[in-house]
Amino acid sequence: MAVAALLSVAVTAPPAAAQTTDDRAAVDDGEAGRVTKEIETRVAELIVQTLPPDAEVRIDGRVAGRTPLTVVLEPGPHEVWVRAVGYSDESRQVVIVGQRTRTLELVLKPKELVPTVSAGNPEATSLRPWMWLGVAAAGAGIALGTTFSVLASDSKDREAALRETPLPDPDAVRDLRDEARARSTVATAAFVGAGIGAAAALAFWWLEPDLPDTSNDRRPVVSWATNGRGLFLKTRF
Repeated sequence: MAVAALLSVAVTAPPAAAQTTDDRAAVDDGEAGRVTKEIETRVAELIVQTLPPDAEVRIDGRVAGRTPLTVVLEPGPHEVWVRAVGYSDESRQVVIVGQRTRTLELVLKPKELVPTVSAGNPEATSLRPWMWLGVAAAGAGIALGTTFSVLASDSKDREAALRETPLPDPDAVRDLRDEARARSTVATAAFVGAGIGAAAALAFWWLEPDLPDTSNDRRPVVSWATNGRGLFLKTRF
């Protein structure tokens, strides 16, 4: 009888062990299904589309890709930022709900082409070269006008001295008079050119946005004056 009992136990023990393994497998499958379902309820898709396409997309400050873009996100609020070359940046606050697909469509606006002067790039649309050109023209005109004014004055002095001689030569007097007039004309034209150059330089100075703000400073005053020998440019600061 003892032997029969031992054989009975040996025969019936393996099926009990197999049943336990099946039960554990069923429990594991149920747990995996529950976890999968829980994960699915905690994520959703966001589709980002832009016009034009191929725009850079950042979500919550991180690069997510380029449009058209489909990403999986956790439920809740998210910050979506879109950027494309030549277009203004766009940003939106979106709220993601689990097991739902959210589509975000953005039409990007082209940037306005407004010429600006950057401190890091002073040559961009800068008016300074033209301002200095006007200053140079004004300086050259003043120098040339002054020189011909002196020469014209010398011709007039020689004409006056020749007229005071007992027998002045009419041809020589006429030549000196014409010479003085020609030199005075050149001097006047040079001073006019200097005035135009100075006015242009002042205009470019006013229009130059990168120059220091001198709204409280006194502006230079430019005026014309004559002394009988020519036209002169007077500048007061």
